[in-house]
Amino acid sequence: MGKRKNKKDDEHLNKHAMHLVRLCLMALDILEYLFPKDKTIFLMCGGGGYAGFTKNLLVSLGWDENKIYNVGGYWYYEGKNYIEVKTDKYGDISYQFYKIPYHNIDFDTLHEV
Repeated sequence: MGKRKNKKDDEHLNKHAMHLVRLCLMALDILEYLFPKDKTIFLMCGGGGYAGFTKNLLVSLGWDENKIYNVGGYWYYEGKNYIEVKTDKYGDISYQFYKIPYHNIDFDTLHEV
C-alpha cells in the first residue's frame, strides 16, 4: 500500500471504511432476518457442501452450533417427492433449481405425534 499524501487522502479512506462497516452491519441484519438466532435451523443444498459452509459461517458469527443442522443435499434424495433438476437439454449440464419449492417452516405450529 502506498503512502497517503495528505489529510484529504485520510478523510477519503475513512469515508470508505465507514461504508464498509455499514455494509457489514447490513449483511449481519440480513443473516439474522433469514436465520433467526432463537430458532432451530435446518440447512439443505444440492450436495451438502454449501449447507456446511453456511453452518460454519453462522457459528463463527455467534449462532449456537447446537441449533443448526446440515441435513445434507437433495441430490441424494430418492423418495416419492424427488424433483429432477439436473439437465443436459442444451448439450451442457445445467441445474434448474427454480423447480425446487422452498418453504419456511413455522415450528411453533407443529405438534408432537
